[in-house]
Amino acid sequence: MQSMKLILVAFLILLLMGPVHGQQTAEDWFNKGNDFYDNGSYDLAIKCYDEVILIDPNLATAWNNKGYALYSQGKYDEAIRAYDRSL
Repeated sequence: MQSMKLILVAFLILLLMGPVHGQQTAEDWFNKGNDFYDNGSYDLAIKCYDEVILIDPNLATAWNNKGYALYSQGKYDEAIRAYDRSL
């Protein structure tokens, strides 16, 4: 079971590091972030949402979902800042 988790984590990291940043769309990063969030991989989700924000800093849903991930980690002040940016 432990080795299966390690394989999954390694696979997810490879997905995250995939093609060069400019080749993936904001939607691609957003969807990856949502998948990581759904699996409880909040650090990886935040990194994906940060990539979305680099591509489109005004995308409210990316800021909002980043807030959810930060909140899930107990980083309430950072979550509030992300929520504020989403507004």
